[in-house]
Amino acid sequence: MVVQMLAVGQQAGRLEDMLEQLADAYDRQVDVATQRLTAVLEPVLIVCLAVMVGFIAFAIIRRRCRCLDCGQVRIDKEYP
Repeated sequence: MVVQMLAVGQQAGRLEDMLEQLADAYDRQVDVATQRLTAVLEPVLIVCLAVMVGFIAFAIIRRRCRCLDCGQVRIDKEYP
C-alpha cells in the first residue's frame, strides 16, 4: 500500500501530500492500537492489585486469628 501510494504521488507530482496522508493514517492506527491496549490492560492491572491487597489483608487477619486461637496474648508496651 505504501509503495503504491508513493508511486502515485510521485507520478502526480504530489508526493508530499501522499506522505502526509500516510503519516495521518499511521497516526490513527497507533491511536487505535494504544486505546485497545489500554482497554485490555486496565482491568488486568485492577485484578492484580486486588489480589495483592487481598493477600496482604489475608496474611494480617490470619496472623491475628492464629494468635487469638492459641490463647497467646501479646501486650504492647507502647500502649497503656
